[in-house]
Amino acid sequence: MIRLSITARLALLAVALALISTLAVAGFVWQQTHDNAIGELRRDTMEQADTFAAVWRSGGNAALAQAITDAQDGDDSLVAEMVDAQGKRTLGVGPDSLAFMPAAEPFRIDKLAQSGDWAEREAGFAIRPIGRGWLVSGRLLDDWERAQRIIERALLLAVLLSVLLGVAAGLVLTRYVSARLNRIAGAVDAVAGGDLTRRVGTVAGGGDA
Repeated sequence: MIRLSITARLALLAVALALISTLAVAGFVWQQTHDNAIGELRRDTMEQADTFAAVWRSGGNAALAQAITDAQDGDDSLVAEMVDAQGKRTLGVGPDSLAFMPAAEPFRIDKLAQSGDWAEREAGFAIRPIGRGWLVSGRLLDDWERAQRIIERALLLAVLLSVLLGVAAGLVLTRYVSARLNRIAGAVDAVAGGDLTRRVGTVAGGGDA
């Protein structure tokens, strides 16, 4: 069995403490960021659904179609469509047919279609009953997922930097402790040899036990 020196043990301890503390902080930050992002997406989705529903109530399908067209301008992530009871699109932007039967959903993250481009990406959306059909309103998660990946890479970089700093701090600490231990060992050997003039200097503000 390999026995590690005190210096090696101290270095490993410093690295382990740095890694554990950084992972704990990074995990907490990621979870908070993820929860906040989901909460913001939920609020935006519900507000968008409320807006489109109000447009339909005031002007019917024609007004809703125009509002969707206006909202779609320059926005590739928009999902806003009316579907019938079978999930078939009747107007708006979205898959021709939903992957599930429409039902009231305050907020949901799922794939909207079973095939085609819409089946390759998830969306955050709400479903509201409107007249004889259903309003499906939300956004594709492409931008949201990109933002999450950027955050994950930043947290990974922070972990790596923390480990490097932990290694550096561990090396400095172990060099100091090793020097002190060597001086203590030298003093002990000198005393054992009958030389009582050797002593170990104390650190300012403290002393050796």
